[in-house]
Amino acid sequence: MAKHHTAALLPGQAQTLNAVAGDTVRVSSGRLWLTQSGSSGDHFLAPGAAFCLTGGTVVIEADSTVPAHFVVCRPAVAPALLRWLLGRAQRLAAALRLLRTRARTARWLLN
Repeated sequence: MAKHHTAALLPGQAQTLNAVAGDTVRVSSGRLWLTQSGSSGDHFLAPGAAFCLTGGTVVIEADSTVPAHFVVCRPAVAPALLRWLLGRAQRLAAALRLLRTRARTARWLLN
């Protein structure tokens, strides 16, 4: 499940975030002025706009005469990826059990 952080900023108020690549800012009302580290320019987001962050420090400021409301969404790991990783882990565990059995057999044969 994705994680969400909802926030509101008064006109002229700013907030600093430590973003992870893939985080998305979605504006529900007001207007945001967004600056992120490593980016050459500023971004202005109107209501309904979304912006995908590249990670690092992000400064968000309400850039209108009304409060700005926004949500920062951090995507969850896709269920398909989790199933794939679990399958790989189960195959690795089975291979390790087989190696352990063969090592015991080899020791028995050498003695």
